[in-house]
Amino acid sequence: MMRCLMLVALVFMSISMMAQRVSLTVPSGHAKNIEQIAVSPNGKYVASISHKTVIIWDVAANKKIHEISLEISLAAVEIRSVSITDKLDKVVVSSNDGLYCYNIQTGKKLFKDGGVTAGASLSKDGAVVYAVDFGGLQMYDAESGQKIKRIDYFANNSAGNCKFYELGNNRLLVLYFFGWSIVNTATGNIELKKFFKDIYAEKLSAYDYDKGSNTIVGLRDDQYVVLDVPTANLLKTKKPIYYPLGLCAMGNSQLLAFSHDYKTKSYKIELMQLPSLTVSKTISQPDSEVPETIFYGTKPIVVSGTQKIFYNNNNELFTVNASTGVYEKKFTNRIADFKPFFYYKNLTQRLLADNTLRFATEDNGIRQFDFESYKPIGYVQAMKRIILSADGKLMASIDKKITILNGITGGVVKTIPLPATIDPEIEFFFFNYNNSKLVYTEKLKGVLHVLDIATGVSTKLATLGTLLMRESSSFDGKYFAAITSKNNINFLTVYNLESKAIVLNKRLCEPYKDADCPSDISFLNDSYYIITTSLKEAVRIYKADDAAYSSTFNVEHYNQFSVLGGDIKNNIIAIGEVGQFQVGTHNIKLITKEGKLIKAFKSEKNNDF
Repeated sequence: MMRCLMLVALVFMSISMMAQRVSLTVPSGHAKNIEQIAVSPNGKYVASISHKTVIIWDVAANKKIHEISLEISLAAVEIRSVSITDKLDKVVVSSNDGLYCYNIQTGKKLFKDGGVTAGASLSKDGAVVYAVDFGGLQMYDAESGQKIKRIDYFANNSAGNCKFYELGNNRLLVLYFFGWSIVNTATGNIELKKFFKDIYAEKLSAYDYDKGSNTIVGLRDDQYVVLDVPTANLLKTKKPIYYPLGLCAMGNSQLLAFSHDYKTKSYKIELMQLPSLTVSKTISQPDSEVPETIFYGTKPIVVSGTQKIFYNNNNELFTVNASTGVYEKKFTNRIADFKPFFYYKNLTQRLLADNTLRFATEDNGIRQFDFESYKPIGYVQAMKRIILSADGKLMASIDKKITILNGITGGVVKTIPLPATIDPEIEFFFFNYNNSKLVYTEKLKGVLHVLDIATGVSTKLATLGTLLMRESSSFDGKYFAAITSKNNINFLTVYNLESKAIVLNKRLCEPYKDADCPSDISFLNDSYYIITTSLKEAVRIYKADDAAYSSTFNVEHYNQFSVLGGDIKNNIIAIGEVGQFQVGTHNIKLITKEGKLIKAFKSEKNNDF
């Protein structure tokens, strides 16, 4: 069921954008830029947040495991922190609209404090929430939201955008943009309180604490600065070669700095030693991989005890290994660009037995996508128009000639001339049931042909009518179905490729008299059910292997609608209607083969798929 709904969502995206460029995505990533990142204390999970959406990622599996939509006010224009637990039971978010604590497993809000806007974080054991407001440290029970303790005046009243570091022995360091404090959370004793004399002239635009060197590192007036924690003395300053964007202390007397090199049109990731700020490694990332400079490397965070750092690149998460210098995009949700409409039926017909989806893309290739891991698992370069066999072993590139290719490796198997009377942009092509032949239409003559792949010889199979108006083929290549025309009457004609016989020729309508004449036809996923739809409300269902079967019903709609896919086992068909006055959206109805409505989703809910 879930697999089918995901397929419906993918197909929906493929047909919904009209003339716009379309991307096939797993509905798992952020739509807008990432504002904050957190790593669980054990390093197994990562949380990223963009406005109202928190996504929890499994690092080892490289996929999303939870998504939470926060009940945040429109006034929350700045997300200041996010943190999660090892147990994946709680997430805490701090914004200018207050503190929020949610149960990750249920998505339910545990508590909120609208007065806390300076920053918040979970303790490592997940039992306590630390928060700062008006210079006071507030501690909450993470489960109930009950206030446990408050320590007043531990920081300057203007402290904001706070970061929290547990030092051991109940000691907590809280760092903000113009100072820091160390407090004993058990006794309430304030052990250290440092802040700059001129909080505006000396403030830090980015900052972090390095345990190894016991220093604060930051950016001040676009210069790197290193400050001694006990004394707040300035230990080192350095004017950067490149334009600085963000930084991350590694915890082992090392710093990773992110910057933009305008001269070479690249982005730099520099590994520096602390407190000297000596550069020991420089990693380059090209401009072409960075959509927005202002959203690159501004929120990096280290996986504790490792050389791995997660960093933001617009709406995507990247990792970089400080030791090897290798960076990579993680949790990819965009797979490829493809053309709408043309590949719609390819998408619905290419969910293979091994739970992978194969489809042709606009960059002239075949993509393979695993539904379990949410990862692309293969790419085969191809040519102009691509036809895939049901088992994925063969593909055909259709142009002025037909090139048969190995579907796995992309190697050329055979090249066959295309008959001169056949227009590859108009005619319908598909592989037959055993991959020995390529079947194609000659629509204006109402003819079905077959091309023997081994010999290259074309043979006329049958004349199905005077005109083929719409057509489809079963997933396994056994049946061909078309809306045909003869003597100004439209028929549903079904041809069996195995028996080489017309098995159904059912009168549908007279198009000049009947307003509800079928205008489209498709096989429902990998079944032998055939669905026809009209410009009005009529939906008709037939079976290629059962001439007696039929089901007719109406689907109420106001705008153009089409069949998106279905789950035959559970008797579910998804039909999408273009949203009123909306671009690229559908109102989706789930119905049975008998026309009974199961559930309807308005266009604003489509993201739920």
